[in-house]
Amino acid sequence: MDNLTDSFIEKKYKELFSHDTNFQNVYLGRRNELYREVLSIIKEFKIDSFLDIGCAYGQLVEWANEEGVNAHGLDLPIRQLENYH
Repeated sequence: MDNLTDSFIEKKYKELFSHDTNFQNVYLGRRNELYREVLSIIKEFKIDSFLDIGCAYGQLVEWANEEGVNAHGLDLPIRQLENYH
């Protein structure tokens, strides 16, 4: 989970949204602690699978799968996501 800095998802978000520092601050900075908290709750309740609706590039799904949780993500196609963000 901590090797996130060089992940494809981080690079993609930096590439797409490098002009928007407010978005980067929230997404690249504060989202990590939120996802860690979500994963701790998943572990505490022994949840073995989930669907992340609105997963964007799937970072939470990726982390959950690395932790052994059967996680899947569902979102709009990448081009539509770029338009909304």
